[in-house]
Amino acid sequence: MIGFDYGDHFSFESLNPKELVILVDISLSPEEMINFIKKEMKVIWIDHHHSALVNAETYKYNEIRGLRRTGVGACELAWRYFFEDPVPRSVHMLSQYDVWDHTDSRVVPFQYGIGALGLSVYNSIWLQIFDDRIIDRAIQTGLKILSYVKQATKKIFRETGYKDTWEGCVTIFMNSCILDSTVYTFLPQADLFDCDVIVSYYKRFDRKYKVSLRSYKEGVDVSKIAVKYGGGGHKSAAGFTCDELPF
Repeated sequence: MIGFDYGDHFSFESLNPKELVILVDISLSPEEMINFIKKEMKVIWIDHHHSALVNAETYKYNEIRGLRRTGVGACELAWRYFFEDPVPRSVHMLSQYDVWDHTDSRVVPFQYGIGALGLSVYNSIWLQIFDDRIIDRAIQTGLKILSYVKQATKKIFRETGYKDTWEGCVTIFMNSCILDSTVYTFLPQADLFDCDVIVSYYKRFDRKYKVSLRSYKEGVDVSKIAVKYGGGGHKSAAGFTCDELPF
């Protein structure tokens, strides 16, 4: 299992032509996706990002095996593709978080609680993720973390946030590596709805910038902005990496 993000280099040369490649919650550039077909490689692609599905239709590589659908988290799509059993409670809650379906008040605390237990793919917690006791414990832990995150987000906004026009949109910018597309809802409502796009960014260890985009406005498609800079995502949340900030 390899962690991969938009903008990272994908080495076809390092792959055995007979090796099965499974892409989950990520896609490569249209040229690279078409390359899988040209090389007749075995690949399964599971994704839910709007920009990726548009590219697949536009550049005609929808024939790649897998399951792709917007509105459902990639973890849940992967479960549906590989298993016949009903989707477990934990997988469904992680999926709900990924598509901002927070109608269940336990979804966000569960995400934070699981994160506190360890994010490594090799962590033993994943072997217990279907245990209701572990789920409930994670939710209780997450509720405490959530209380702190709300206050931290407001402080980051006060100290690093500023407003400007970018890509034709009134945009709030914040410099932080701990913000994701969920915590923006903790910002003062007057600021949150008085802009078109919210951007958080930071400089990574490899000196590239990680840029996350979010919008709560009807008619604003941040995935188009992200694609312009080599990234992608959903209509309301997307991102990209770059060598120099474009704003």
